[in-house]
Amino acid sequence: MESVAQRRAEVLRMRRSAKMVSGHGSSGFTLIELLVVIAIIAILAAILFPVFSQAREKARQATCLSNMRQSGNAITMYAQDYDEMLPGTGCSACGAYKDAMMMPHSKVYPYVRNADLFQCPSAVGFGSLQVVEGVDDYGRRAGHQGFWWYLADFIGKYVGIGWNDQGNYRPISTIQQPALFVCFIDASFGLSCGVRRGAYANACAAACTPSLRVPQNARHLGGEVLNFADGHAKWYNAQYLWANRGDFVWGALGMTRDQYPAGCRD
Repeated sequence: MESVAQRRAEVLRMRRSAKMVSGHGSSGFTLIELLVVIAIIAILAAILFPVFSQAREKARQATCLSNMRQSGNAITMYAQDYDEMLPGTGCSACGAYKDAMMMPHSKVYPYVRNADLFQCPSAVGFGSLQVVEGVDDYGRRAGHQGFWWYLADFIGKYVGIGWNDQGNYRPISTIQQPALFVCFIDASFGLSCGVRRGAYANACAAACTPSLRVPQNARHLGGEVLNFADGHAKWYNAQYLWANRGDFVWGALGMTRDQYPAGCRD
């Protein structure tokens, strides 16, 4: 005959088995514990995602800066081969003619052999317009972004680097501060109008619309990358670029601020 102790032990064993089958008494999370874990994950994501996004943009900025340094070196080599003169657009009436060698990007291309240098990884809007295939007025296969024509090597690329048209075929000897005179800059398309279309490169209309001059319309963490007539490249804060836009052209040529053209003085 089973003893009382044996029967109790059997009852306890059966109860434990029933709890394990039903899930009671297991080591699983309660609903409140799960909600707490989800809330912690959400908080960590809110903290870390902007950090990751900033790190990614910092890497793009570094790529753009490297590209600008290389195109700056190409400008220097071009000037050495062309009597110390900067390249130019040859575009007094863009759209009036088609020429694969129209843009300075094409003129310095032989010194770099890499059209990717003129693509900005953070460009949107006009700066992300693809160069499409066409035929220029000389019967050559070429690429273009509407009015702006490039060598065929640029076909399929997204040229988002602009040329300062005030530097067109300008002798470097006429530039008092080559290290301040902008050449290529992040811009909405192939021409930058000095710095006006470069300070907030992802919004072409920012050149004439104050409400668009916000950090979100700059490409690289609130700023832009540009290179200069002496070949070096540098990142500048967009707000600083806009406030001092005349210095990067007219000031570098030796003018005082009261001599700057209208629109470049304030």
